[in-house]
Amino acid sequence: MPDLRSELGVAPPPARYRILCPPGWRRVSPEELIGEEATSRFRAEAARAGRTDLLRELDTMLDSARTALRTHGVTEVYVAPSDEEGVRPPATLSVAPLALPAGTTLEQALARIARGRPVIELEGARERLHVIEHERRHGDADELVERTLLAIAPVPTSDDRRAIVLTFTALGATRGGSAGAAEAEEADAIETLLDIGRIMLVTFRWSPS
Repeated sequence: MPDLRSELGVAPPPARYRILCPPGWRRVSPEELIGEEATSRFRAEAARAGRTDLLRELDTMLDSARTALRTHGVTEVYVAPSDEEGVRPPATLSVAPLALPAGTTLEQALARIARGRPVIELEGARERLHVIEHERRHGDADELVERTLLAIAPVPTSDDRRAIVLTFTALGATRGGSAGAAEAEEADAIETLLDIGRIMLVTFRWSPS
């Protein structure tokens, strides 16, 4: 996704909000988002498959993530719990403030962020949430899949000049890009994570001042 802060402006600390997370999810510092524990499951699977190329791609993505955390001013990150083997599912929700520069409307900002992708209203949400779904593939055969739900929530008292950006990201691998049961299973796993993200976003509420 484009660099929101450099394109659209620097925001003050975000307004207060509430969001419900599944059991075991917890809030962590932005730095923990890109630590070893957060990517342990994918690293383990790639290592078992002998895919050092995917590990290199992951390291490149993490370098980009570190830059994005600093640039976008991410304030909070929510992560899933680890399983009995100490491996955490590859999904996160990050939160960052956004401010629109003078002369830019919310509609224009959404169009610039979406870059031709649909901007939808999240079904079932009680607050205004403009959602953009995005998929990127990495690796020589597009085997590392990164799918994102990016939700822009305008701050109610800001006349659409400020917002919170909630970004839910899920990672997966396509098992060599071959069609079949393994490929379908991985696609279903990623979609399940995205469904969790959609449910979390539906629970988003602004807190009273």
